[in-house]
Amino acid sequence: MQIKRQLPDNVAELQAMLFAQFAAFDELKHEHETLKSSKLDDKEEIKRLNLLLDKLKRMLFGQKSEKLIAQVNQLELEIEELEINQGIRASIIETKADAP
Repeated sequence: MQIKRQLPDNVAELQAMLFAQFAAFDELKHEHETLKSSKLDDKEEIKRLNLLLDKLKRMLFGQKSEKLIAQVNQLELEIEELEINQGIRASIIETKADAP
């Protein structure tokens, strides 16, 4: 029995070893809780940053989409104006052609 050879024979030394083990256990437990809390904080920060990233992407692509929609509307207006002007010119040409 190798363990028996490592343990002291007197009670005071055994108690000291046991208290040292308890202290080491408490220290490890505290370290574990700290790491666990840190991990949770990291997960929350990752979640917050992902939400912020999604928001920024929506803002970025939303603005581009709005710009594109505005450009499309502007082009539609220009086409409509050109069609109106083309109709007016055609009407003027017909009027001149009908005049004696």
